[in-house]
Amino acid sequence: MAIQTTRESYHANLLRLEEARPPTIQSEQDLAPFCPHLHWQQIQTVFINATKSDGISSFSIPACFIKNRVHILTLYKEPNAPHLQATITLTTDNSFQDFKDEALNFANKNWPKELRDSKKWKSTGRVLFKSPTNFDTRGIPNTLHQIFWAAKTPFEKILSKKSPEALSKAWNAAIVHVTADPIEGREFLPKEELSFCTSCAHELSPGACTTCQQFFAVRSQNTDFTRKYENIGGLLPEKIAAVAKANGFLH
Repeated sequence: MAIQTTRESYHANLLRLEEARPPTIQSEQDLAPFCPHLHWQQIQTVFINATKSDGISSFSIPACFIKNRVHILTLYKEPNAPHLQATITLTTDNSFQDFKDEALNFANKNWPKELRDSKKWKSTGRVLFKSPTNFDTRGIPNTLHQIFWAAKTPFEKILSKKSPEALSKAWNAAIVHVTADPIEGREFLPKEELSFCTSCAHELSPGACTTCQQFFAVRSQNTDFTRKYENIGGLLPEKIAAVAKANGFLH
């Protein structure tokens, strides 16, 4: 028999894996909350195989919010560590087939009304909120928060607008859903990525927040921090700004 759970409790369990110190997996009982689609015998087999493995063990688990998505739960053991650790990712890579059908069927059967259909989405992305005064060891601003968005218009078309104001307005009109939930956001499969300042809510350049006049110790060359879209002009769409303010992401 599969483990009984609600969507809310399962979602809460996945959020635990987002914590700075995620829970360790010391037994089949610890693993079960992340595997509501599996029977107890399957959970026991997965746990035993993972503890015996010298590498990592990955398999599909259900999504919470979007149709035809599965998360990938990875179990691994650090060198000399007594217990397993777990991480989740989301991928369209079809090489992860273990329990994929079970994960899809479980979500469709148990919470079909809560699953959004993403077929009409034309672009997805996330906005990273970085501090202009809080740096990592390389002198690059730390990401403190993130917000995910989905839009009914291709992002390339939105970027064709000639002014920052028109672009922000078009982007805002195209957005059909915004969330600060990391599990839901992962299920968006975000493609676009932009960095904004937590102090002034303007887009960051690779070397500074020019609005705050805060210059960074080093000019970031990381792909996760490159200013790709100069014509955005630092204007957050209203729908994203509202979620950021509601969650206390902006000072």
